[in-house]
Amino acid sequence: MIRSQKRIPGLIGLIVAVLLMAVVIKLPVRAAADDYSGSNWMSGLDDSRYLYEINLPGTNNSGFQSVVGWYNNTEDKRYPGADSGAAFILTQNQGVYEQLKSGVRFLDLGLSDIGPEERSDQLIVTSTVTSGSSSITYFAGESSSTSAGALTLDRVIERIRDFLGDETSSKETIVLYLRQDGGNRDNVISLLNKKLTELAGNYLYLENGSSAALTAVPTLGSSRGKIVILSGFTDAKGA
Repeated sequence: MIRSQKRIPGLIGLIVAVLLMAVVIKLPVRAAADDYSGSNWMSGLDDSRYLYEINLPGTNNSGFQSVVGWYNNTEDKRYPGADSGAAFILTQNQGVYEQLKSGVRFLDLGLSDIGPEERSDQLIVTSTVTSGSSSITYFAGESSSTSAGALTLDRVIERIRDFLGDETSSKETIVLYLRQDGGNRDNVISLLNKKLTELAGNYLYLENGSSAALTAVPTLGSSRGKIVILSGFTDAKGA
């Protein structure tokens, strides 16, 4: 009896050691904080989290690093450069790609089929200001240079694809909020559906593998490496 009592501490120690080993083996390996940056911070989050459970850094009027022109809706006239009111439209000091590298995961874009040139085959990133009977639509530029061309949805999606296509950022999710900002509504919706299909391709998050129109918020695990569309267009793919 005494011998048995003497052996109990050793047995307990062995059991504790085995249990501790089992716990250690089952614990997930967590990367150090230094392993994360603006390019890959979502890779350290659990796949089971819904996107609404994550505080996503975002920007408003995400494409407006510069203004390359404007359209007077009242006069139906286009003008190059920027007028005195353009300073209030410049919300960013980085382009879309640089924002993503800095950690931004929510982008907000106003779109119109009205651009610096009279064409209807592109969706231009725009911002419209209305005061009384006057309405002016500003065209965002591709870069900080005022001599750059107008920023299009094509270019924005290209930059997002460049980011997600990098191995370092391949586990990130980008939420892209798209809204109409002037122009012909039917044409804007038609172009939007076409552009999302052609340009986003495999990077476009499709609910149940078939539709970009969300009926439920996806989990991070199901949307890694994807562009999740939020839209104000009731007839568009991302509605």
